[in-house]
Amino acid sequence: MGFKRKERFALSEHHGAAVTGVVFSADGKQLVSVGRDTEIQMTDVANGKKGRTLFGHEHPIRTVAASPDGKLLASAGEETRIMLWDAQAGKLLRILSGHTDFVNAVSFSADGKRLASAGADGRILLWDVKTGQLVQTLLGHSNEVNAVAFSRNGKFLASGSADSQVILWNAATGEQIQSFAGHQAAIRAVAFSPNGQKLVSAGEDTKILVWNTATRKLDKQMAGATNAISALMFGPSGSLIAGSEDGEVKEWDVEKGQTKQIINVPLQPQSNNSEESLNFRSSEQAKPWLTALAAIPIRLLINRQNFTYHGF
Repeated sequence: MGFKRKERFALSEHHGAAVTGVVFSADGKQLVSVGRDTEIQMTDVANGKKGRTLFGHEHPIRTVAASPDGKLLASAGEETRIMLWDAQAGKLLRILSGHTDFVNAVSFSADGKRLASAGADGRILLWDVKTGQLVQTLLGHSNEVNAVAFSRNGKFLASGSADSQVILWNAATGEQIQSFAGHQAAIRAVAFSPNGQKLVSAGEDTKILVWNTATRKLDKQMAGATNAISALMFGPSGSLIAGSEDGEVKEWDVEKGQTKQIINVPLQPQSNNSEESLNFRSSEQAKPWLTALAAIPIRLLINRQNFTYHGF
């Protein structure tokens, strides 16, 4: 069953700057968004009202992640530091320093004990969340790393790079399991299926590739979009959701390799009380870029540059 298409609220709390990352709190009551205005903004999901704002970054933020228990947030961007926050108190706990260039992505392990960060320096760093110590440096990409994700079963870590390679790592040892070649351009997003049996990658070549983590082979290729795909996630029902620079969000049945539905994100947000369904017809106007996706049970959030669309 796919998600229903109604706007819950729209956000424009980042001073007109692009929103680059979104994540829900563990209880689904708060939406955390980051953007190029250097702020971390919390919003009440029930009414769309602005909550606490976290300050600390001096440069645009590119990524945000929440620990599985919801107690911690990690944020990073166009600086070499990663900031670890107490999500409840809104306090900065520690700063992780180790990258030598911008940090493009962060991801918590399934048990919340490790944090992986992907950098423009071509490295993936693994951190001990409790101590803030750098545990391991993973080398394998020949260009900047744009995406990183842990599998929910705790077995794997995946990374995607501007070198067009996807690498599957052993999450426990940091050993490289397999390098996947199939893309013809930079990879921007990677995501594991809920059971960890499939790894999905997408990027600037507009293709979605589905890899089998057991056989370590390509399962299928899907024509994902007409422009670069910047965001991937698996929804509560197991469907794959992809957001791209053509302004479309597509829901996929990965097993069948078929599109279940397509949503065109409106160029302008509706009012906070709107019950209007999302428009399925393509717009002749300039399309918004989809930069991030996040979901909680029975809810889907679709994020574009400076506002978010939230469907039930």
